[in-house]
Amino acid sequence: MAEPVAARSRAGSRVSAEPLAVSPALIGATLAPPGRRALALGIDLAVVGLLSQFSAWGLVLALVLLAWQVHQALAADGARPWLARAIAAALVLAALAVAWATLRPPASDPWHEASEAALEQAEAALEVTPLEAPAAASAPILPAAATQAELQRLVSELERLRREHRPPALAERLDRAVAELGLGFGWGIVYFSLLPAFWQGRTVGKALLKLRIAELSGRPLTPLRLLKRYGGYAAGFATGGLGFVQALWDPNRQCLHDKAAHTVVLDDRVAPRLD
Repeated sequence: MAEPVAARSRAGSRVSAEPLAVSPALIGATLAPPGRRALALGIDLAVVGLLSQFSAWGLVLALVLLAWQVHQALAADGARPWLARAIAAALVLAALAVAWATLRPPASDPWHEASEAALEQAEAALEVTPLEAPAAASAPILPAAATQAELQRLVSELERLRREHRPPALAERLDRAVAELGLGFGWGIVYFSLLPAFWQGRTVGKALLKLRIAELSGRPLTPLRLLKRYGGYAAGFATGGLGFVQALWDPNRQCLHDKAAHTVVLDDRVAPRLD
């Protein structure tokens, strides 16, 4: 008797051999050398760095597009609806956080500005010494007692500012996080998850070096699978880089992120060899 459709569609509830299969079309394909893979990744990281310098609104639109693509892929894979919506919502929230941080004017930090002004005054009080060049010799030299009194006043002012310093609010911390990390990390998610899905497994670095990502079972690369692959980068770094170095001895030259996404990287310069 055929298995009920509801039971088949429940992802993860039954052991399935299909995700473990290798497409016959990939048998004999030439794997990418680890050195070329590393060079391609370096090029891609440079591209992501350039993208992070552009308008944040492009990242907002790209994250929304990625959220929709991931939701569609999860639904097609039979994932529970709440899970598909939750993952898509997380990406949309990331897009909203970038948009909000972009729209808000930069928050001023009175304590930082006042402390910078006090430090500049302290430097001005100390910069005039008898050892300076003759051109500055005519400048008035503060007596030692006056200099000491001025420095003491500035130290007292800095202490007062330190006591009155207000920790940054949540919105200010979010602004700083988006400015310092969010744009580069967000563009990394978009770049490595969307571009290979629409470019037949290629990024800029892989296209320049004639490499291509392929899913082992022969299924098309989806943004969801590539998002999982991008998440595998974090695992590779968490192992001290061992997750990347394992491509040197793995039979299919798979890094840890390839294992996570069931992918390999092929060398398109060499035609497949059929044994």
